[in-house]
Amino acid sequence: MSNLQEEIDLPLIRKECTLRKLNTAWKQKKYELHKVYDMYPTDAERKRNGPKKVKKEEWEAFVDMCSTEEDKIKRCNGKLARENMKNPHTTGRMGAAPVIEQLKKDSPTGEVSRTQGYVATHTRRDGSFINTETRQSLEEINRLVSVEPDIVERDLDNDPVAMVIGRDGRGRVRGLGGGVTKTVYHASAPYKEIAQREKRARESSESGYEAVMARLDEADKARKILEDEVADLKRQSSGLGNASQEIQQSPVRGNSRDIRPQSTTCHLKSYITKTVVALGEVCTYLPTPPSSYKVRIDEILDDFAPLYEGDGRLGDIVLGDVIAWPKNYVVFH
Repeated sequence: MSNLQEEIDLPLIRKECTLRKLNTAWKQKKYELHKVYDMYPTDAERKRNGPKKVKKEEWEAFVDMCSTEEDKIKRCNGKLARENMKNPHTTGRMGAAPVIEQLKKDSPTGEVSRTQGYVATHTRRDGSFINTETRQSLEEINRLVSVEPDIVERDLDNDPVAMVIGRDGRGRVRGLGGGVTKTVYHASAPYKEIAQREKRARESSESGYEAVMARLDEADKARKILEDEVADLKRQSSGLGNASQEIQQSPVRGNSRDIRPQSTTCHLKSYITKTVVALGEVCTYLPTPPSSYKVRIDEILDDFAPLYEGDGRLGDIVLGDVIAWPKNYVVFH
């Protein structure tokens, strides 16, 4: 591992995100390798029956690592810790993000409180609970909400989850998914409110905008018809060659309303921290609102950067998705 660290040279802007992704990938891969490792009772059998897609020398090194007393103690302690968890979540390895995103889609306002997220991520699909302690905790949370529905709007230290489970420590916030801290949550709150207000304003004027776009489309069609008529007249009067040259110089062709950037590859800056959070390409074939571009995401540098539209984060989307981003924070290469 020390040699690997010496060979990797990451820009600071990508370091945290890359290390977090590497850690997640290694945990998943180690889980898969352990299943093969546990199938055989001795190291000799394990080394003879390695996974097909793993190099022999790498598999043998993994077996040697797992057979040390230190690693055996770590695995044993990990199993005991999981067995003794008081309030385990029910989202599995996918995490809380997909569950919370579905709650937002089902919500009339598109907003989900921390309490709703916590209850959903600790309840099975059939409505049952993992253990008695979780059932008692969630029933008490639901009781508090039924008595005073507005209690879910309190701050993180005084909402129903904090009252029943306890206040969150440093480095995490229950019910909001992995990687969310109090600092990140509080820092993004005012900017999310600004984004919500802008979104509501855009939605209220959407019908007017569509009407303007329809009129512009009609004007484009009329302009094209006029160009064709002018071309026919010029062919009749002075031949196709001169006519083509005059049409190219005609002001009719200069009235294009859709001016695209010369380069479409770009990087996106956070409208909060002003740092680069993603790389992508502007989709010039899609309708472009006055204040934002439609960008296809090629690489995500900061999973926790909030989206321009909605309450999600960049980590909630997948590469290849098209999102809106404010024009002032799109920098072309």
